[in-house]
Amino acid sequence: MSMENTGTVSRPAPELSVAVYEHRFDKIKPIAHKILPPVDTDTRTGTQTFALVEDMARKEENRVAPGTAYNRLGLRQERATYECEKYGNEFPITEEDYGDNIKIMNVSMAGAIRVATNAILNYEYNVARETELIYGVTPSTFTSTDLQGSDKPWTETDANIKGQLGTLYQTFSDTNYGIAPDALILSDDSWRLLKSNETMRQYFPGAPVITDNMLMDFIESEFAVQILVGRARYNADAKAATEAGGTSTPIWSNKYCGFALVGGDVRPEFDTKLGSTMRWINGTTEIMAAYSAGDFPDPDTVASLMDFRVYQEEQTDTIEVVKGRCWLDEKIWNTKLLQLGQIRATEA
Repeated sequence: MSMENTGTVSRPAPELSVAVYEHRFDKIKPIAHKILPPVDTDTRTGTQTFALVEDMARKEENRVAPGTAYNRLGLRQERATYECEKYGNEFPITEEDYGDNIKIMNVSMAGAIRVATNAILNYEYNVARETELIYGVTPSTFTSTDLQGSDKPWTETDANIKGQLGTLYQTFSDTNYGIAPDALILSDDSWRLLKSNETMRQYFPGAPVITDNMLMDFIESEFAVQILVGRARYNADAKAATEAGGTSTPIWSNKYCGFALVGGDVRPEFDTKLGSTMRWINGTTEIMAAYSAGDFPDPDTVASLMDFRVYQEEQTDTIEVVKGRCWLDEKIWNTKLLQLGQIRATEA
């Protein structure tokens, strides 16, 4: 079977967008899209309004006496500008690549998933950077509370981890006029430490091990929050992490955790939330049409609505180049809606 030469002009490849959407990216387990949920916009630059936390928590008189007018309420909003930047990569497929793999894999789909995986890793990194929960960084914009206690970091024998989380939860509520957080964000390493902590194990008498679901159910019941565990790591070397000299770096901080009000998919102008990922939908006509028609549910990663195109390079016998791109701006609307807690003196 040979591939038809269509020239160097690119064509939309919505079938690759669908393939990427159906790929679950289980090795990365992304959480960035839950911290700054995507908000689609039809303009690359613009102004976004967002509600003030003070008004969302304000209680005003609503009793109406006979013959009197209703007390009128207001909702103050602030504005912030956004500017979506283009992110993307290309994956070239030579005649040799095609010939070597034709019987074992769809090379185009493999290329699209490689491009999307890189997009997700960069998106995780960018959101971790914006929230100052990125590995190796000391927060300067967000407020941080020392939770170590007696200069002791979180350890397997720390007797007061639950109390320290309670302190951070209360700090969030006090700072935000009684509004509660809806998410606890922490790294995979910190999560494993929680699971192995001796005091936490006492809440599960008789259990030989504490599973992720058991601990998540317990913390969610205690604080009424979702648990977002940052497990993504990246390899910046040319060598694989398993080879001699290869390295793998965590994206999410092991030194800090945080309670946040992430707000789900509620638009910021209607309700208060930490932030959003503004996503310009230019170039995604075909996949957006399928999305709008209900052909698949709401996307759960930024890569799910990447615009994929393919073209050929005759001069290099590159029979197909897979291009994936998206336009994003990761925006923080209210820094009070993320309260950080220091749980170690240094990164683990």
